[in-house]
Amino acid sequence: MNKHICIIFFLTTIFLSCSTNKDNFEVRGTIKNSKNEKVYISRLTTAEKLLTDSCYTDANGNFSLSGKIIDPSFFVLYTINSDYIHLVIHPKDKINIITNIQNFNTEYIVEGSGDSKLIKKLVDKQRLTLEKITSLSIEFDNIKGNSDFFQRKAEIDSVYNIIFDDHKNFSKEFIIKNPGSMVSIMALYQQLGRNAPVFDYKKDFIYFNLVDSNLTALFPNSEAIKSLNKKVVEIREQLQLDIGAKIPDISLPDTLGNMISLSALRGKYVLLDFWASWSIVSRQENPKLVKIYNKYKNEGFEIYQVSLDRTKESWLKGIEKDKLSWINVSDLKFWNSIACVKYDIQKLPANFLLDTTGIIIAKNLTGIELENSLKEILK
Repeated sequence: MNKHICIIFFLTTIFLSCSTNKDNFEVRGTIKNSKNEKVYISRLTTAEKLLTDSCYTDANGNFSLSGKIIDPSFFVLYTINSDYIHLVIHPKDKINIITNIQNFNTEYIVEGSGDSKLIKKLVDKQRLTLEKITSLSIEFDNIKGNSDFFQRKAEIDSVYNIIFDDHKNFSKEFIIKNPGSMVSIMALYQQLGRNAPVFDYKKDFIYFNLVDSNLTALFPNSEAIKSLNKKVVEIREQLQLDIGAKIPDISLPDTLGNMISLSALRGKYVLLDFWASWSIVSRQENPKLVKIYNKYKNEGFEIYQVSLDRTKESWLKGIEKDKLSWINVSDLKFWNSIACVKYDIQKLPANFLLDTTGIIIAKNLTGIELENSLKEILK
């Protein structure tokens, strides 16, 4: 398997000291049919691979490499002309590898590292899956221009889905069985081609969370695991804002300085809307909101509008000019508003339609979409 089509990791740098302490891991082995072959071992980071050690094989193909690490780390073993053998190395590991120069990264045996054995199991499965996908790609290229192209394409797509689902089910079971293994990070970030991740951050969040919670408890100081944890926290926050989630509460001052919380509107359907007097698109939407609000305000509908203005003067002028009679709040901090952070607002306008319990039922509705939704829920 080409080294550039390897399993995609989400790794971070683990900085090593330059002390004179003895190396605390060893990787020895034999590369059959090799003589005077230079062998390298490098630690993987998010940006690069950092050479740890190198040596030449002896007349019998034997080699010996070593290094020092603080926490379990991802490494690759390779020669100038070979693909990678992926390893997870723990401090004090003494690993032995037997392989051959012709099939360096496919027909190898690894001992002394349970995690590295798991890597081989995962990589072997991915290799088989990629071979099947490559075969389908060749078949697809061969049917272009055929009279039955669309029928054959549908058949190929169906087979691809079966292959993909089989690999994903294998990966799910792999993670469930090995939640405390660093190799499960590799499983989470597998790719089966360009833009074809095996796991979706949101849909498969349960697996990201499972691996994170187990590894954080085992190796809290590992930078690789800290990086995974950071991503899990980010995903969790995003999921709080998905349709079907209960929206986080917020409390901001209105034009008179009174603090008004979003949760105080429970019992009504609420449009949490973001705007600013300087936003042309927001101002264009306001007349539509005024019309809708006047039509449904007596039927259990309310608007909680958050302004991203910088000055109270511009905010009040915008309210007056656009004739906004609903709840309007702002901390006058522009894009640094606490509301922008809490609700991940990246552009204006933006909105969330909430049910009577604060559950998000729709997002970023235009005027006509909002009215159609209210017609349906308030009928």
